[in-house]
Amino acid sequence: MTDRAKRLEKLLGVHQTLEALGEARRAGLAAEARRRREEARHLAERLDDPQSLSTLFPALFHDRIQKCLAGAQDAEAAAAREAEMLARLRLRTENIRRARDEEQAGDERRKAERLVLDWVEARQAAASSAKHNGG
Repeated sequence: MTDRAKRLEKLLGVHQTLEALGEARRAGLAAEARRRREEARHLAERLDDPQSLSTLFPALFHDRIQKCLAGAQDAEAAAAREAEMLARLRLRTENIRRARDEEQAGDERRKAERLVLDWVEARQAAASSAKHNGG
């Protein structure tokens, strides 16, 4: 494997690690958004319950619901940004993978060409030796 192919292989590993981390972050943000929306839904249901403290402190409940919904929107926006970054990272990773594969194929092709050239040179040397020795 050539030095360039080795470097591309290492870079590919780094990109794959970054993809995994980015995907975990995106999933965490999406889960956070779902959790906050669920909390807002739960608080909204409690607003309708006459036994709830929401009857004593409706402003606090409304404020908390708004904060939950705003937090959910923020988490969703962050998850969307992370998804965009992941898409760009995946494109770069695929380009690196393609470059690595091309480099490895070129390396294999050069080795095969060298083997053929060595074989041809050996045949020529053997033919030349046979001519000089008695041919």
